[in-house]
Amino acid sequence: MARMRAPGPASATVDLVELGAAWLQGLNTSHDAGCGCGGLFAPELNAKIIEEDFLDYLFSRYEREKLGELAVFVAARRKNAPRGDKDRNSFERWITALDEAKIGDAHRARLVADIRTFVESMGGARRAPGICY
Repeated sequence: MARMRAPGPASATVDLVELGAAWLQGLNTSHDAGCGCGGLFAPELNAKIIEEDFLDYLFSRYEREKLGELAVFVAARRKNAPRGDKDRNSFERWITALDEAKIGDAHRARLVADIRTFVESMGGARRAPGICY
């Protein structure tokens, strides 16, 4: 099972398989009344659109923060990700394989922490106010 250290107050160990599974669970979580969508919204979310939006966000953020290696890595995923709804689980597999990614350990830990924050907000564990997905 893929485990790695992620930045944080306690440098918690992140299980990439569990993080990938949390991504899939987040796609199937109904939204509460505090959600930006108005609450009680239980659609079948389009995983590819959410992935593309998230990767666009990460790419812009990493470029703005001058984290070139991460920006290039995320851009490669954006370019090579399956298009359409062909493979709903491809992002989950990409997450679980991050321990093998050819990026520096500090960058990998940063990427995993950013994914963890996003995935937790999807599942309601730490949903930010007004965030629908």
